[in-house]
Amino acid sequence: MLKAMNVDMPQSIFAHGWWLTGRTKMSKSLGNVVDPMDMIDSYGVDAFRYLLIAEMTLGQDASFTEEAFVKRYNSDLANDLGNVANRVLNMISRYCDDKMPAPAPADADFDKALEDGLWKEAQTAATAMGPMIDSMKLDRSVAMVLSAVRKINVYLQERAPWSLAKQEGSEVEVAHSLYTAAECLRVCAGLLYPVMPEKMRALRTALGMAEAKPHLGKLSEFGVLIPGSTISQPGALFPRIETKKVDGASSSVAKEKKPAKNQKSGIKKSAEGLITFDQVMAVHLKTAVVLEAEKIDGADKLLKLQVDLGEEKRQLVAGIALHYTPEELVGKTIVVVTNLKPAKLRGVKSEGMLLAASLGDTLKLVTVEGDLGAGASVK
Repeated sequence: MLKAMNVDMPQSIFAHGWWLTGRTKMSKSLGNVVDPMDMIDSYGVDAFRYLLIAEMTLGQDASFTEEAFVKRYNSDLANDLGNVANRVLNMISRYCDDKMPAPAPADADFDKALEDGLWKEAQTAATAMGPMIDSMKLDRSVAMVLSAVRKINVYLQERAPWSLAKQEGSEVEVAHSLYTAAECLRVCAGLLYPVMPEKMRALRTALGMAEAKPHLGKLSEFGVLIPGSTISQPGALFPRIETKKVDGASSSVAKEKKPAKNQKSGIKKSAEGLITFDQVMAVHLKTAVVLEAEKIDGADKLLKLQVDLGEEKRQLVAGIALHYTPEELVGKTIVVVTNLKPAKLRGVKSEGMLLAASLGDTLKLVTVEGDLGAGASVK
């Protein structure tokens, strides 16, 4: 038919692999087919599109399970992209009165090495994405963008605008740091727009951009965001998914290991002090980044902390003043019990509890390995 229409023959035909359920090919007869419409109803079309592209190396088979889907969603979208967007926008709101800050003049008197490194990371992703798409390496292209997103989070930890803001005469440096982070976030949002158009449109609007679609030519330009434009809070772009199904499976396995009621054993049916699996899972633990810390008047052991939990900020009161100074705590990523009933200590409201380990006179805060940022679930 192509020859009859005098249409040139294709130079190549690309065939992707199979989607498997675990290690088994999807089949109606086996009943292991995943209905994409059900997944979209549960998690949203943008997230589903992203996960399909990120999980399959085109040309090879790929395994799909809902458990793996949820883990990837929480890791890439909720913890990384969503968390970084919230951090950048929340700090611009906090320190710049909901207005996009201005970059510093070229002759500003402070070290810009961190900003240059971050911008280079974003531009590496922008430069490499085109050739990767041409060679059908879609999974690697979005992986590079997510690497740049994580770099923004690392940059914020190193630059610590919340600490800079307390230093007299640091307004230009704080503004430049937040502007650089926002510009790199704009580039990442532009690169991910073809994959997640609705969510990235919402992010671009939150950054004060009037154009719904990104201009690809501007992704390599620094200074596109307009200083003084009003930013907004888009809410949780990717609300974290609580893995109830996974937990339920773990719970049933634990129940299967219990001895039968009529089985004789030297172990009592109920040992004092033991708790059930359900009781453990009732405690919600998340990572939090300490934004501010100060002593409470008249309380030698108490500190008041303002922490970022990813999707919200909270105030905690902790009895750690004898072991940590306020300056040591700012920027640390700690573990917090988030579903503890609020209480008042010395008249100061506390909305959670941080975790710490002690031995004798030594006390150390509980942290997590690696750079997860705020809002990661601890299990």
